[in-house]
Amino acid sequence: MSIPFNLHKVVRTHFRELKQMADSGSAEHQNKLGKIFTNQPFVGFYLNDGIKYLEMAVQQNHPEAFYNLFIALVQAPGGPRDEARGYEYLFKAVELNCALAQNHLGFCYQHGQFVVKDLEKALAYYLLASGNGLARADHNLATLYFMGQGVPKDYEIAFQWFEKAAKQGLHVSQFNLGEMYLFGHGCEADIDKALDWFTQAGNQGNHMALFALANIYFEGVYIPQDLDKAFSYYEQAAQLGNSHSLLVLGTIYEQGVLKPQDIPKAISMYRMAAFLGNEEAKAELERLMTPEKPSPDPNGPPPSRFLH
Repeated sequence: MSIPFNLHKVVRTHFRELKQMADSGSAEHQNKLGKIFTNQPFVGFYLNDGIKYLEMAVQQNHPEAFYNLFIALVQAPGGPRDEARGYEYLFKAVELNCALAQNHLGFCYQHGQFVVKDLEKALAYYLLASGNGLARADHNLATLYFMGQGVPKDYEIAFQWFEKAAKQGLHVSQFNLGEMYLFGHGCEADIDKALDWFTQAGNQGNHMALFALANIYFEGVYIPQDLDKAFSYYEQAAQLGNSHSLLVLGTIYEQGVLKPQDIPKAISMYRMAAFLGNEEAKAELERLMTPEKPSPDPNGPPPSRFLH
């Protein structure tokens, strides 16, 4: 196996060192290299090599390698799709106290994937993963309490778990924490804290947080209206694939609000939003693309279907 040719020179040097350590028998480096090869952008070319390195690490009982091998066998694009074998590796990773595997198994029990749905077991495995320091497990615990799945609905407890995950940098929890501060769920409503958490999430590319910021500045309910900031946030969210922002931008360009009217640009925005599944954008696009039928002229000639 050769070093991928399209890597930057500095990265190639690091990559070569990583491969040398993996080939010398380091389970940690075998796991790292295997994980790289079984994920984008290399999975289409190096999946089998990745599985080979993960299997080498598994032979040395590397906990995370069992989990990564599960991902490669069950979820990797173009992978072998060997669920029975893959889940055996997942359960082994859980036994070896791998937080990623514990969290994933909790997710499986929450949603009934490969196992019978069991919210008590989901809660138990999320707690195990959280105890091992995994922020994603904290987030999943928060959602259980927020939605009342397997536990009584409790916004205050949900808030505490979202906050724990958010402080570890998990952007989806930062967004949810911003929502809770905005609406006062599980805490006192605090627009400044909501803005802070939305901004932190947005800085990590969370398009829903950017859309929330855009709406706050556009509506001017919680803070003074700032249309320039609103438009900027709508654009940022749209660039990250937020269909709601694309719909709003389409409306802005169609109606000439905030920006000069630009029907082709409006159509482009609606089309992208529709492609992402936004039903309202599909309706707006169909309306714009369907030519209006002129009203019949009572003094004009009869319709062509009456002509002989």
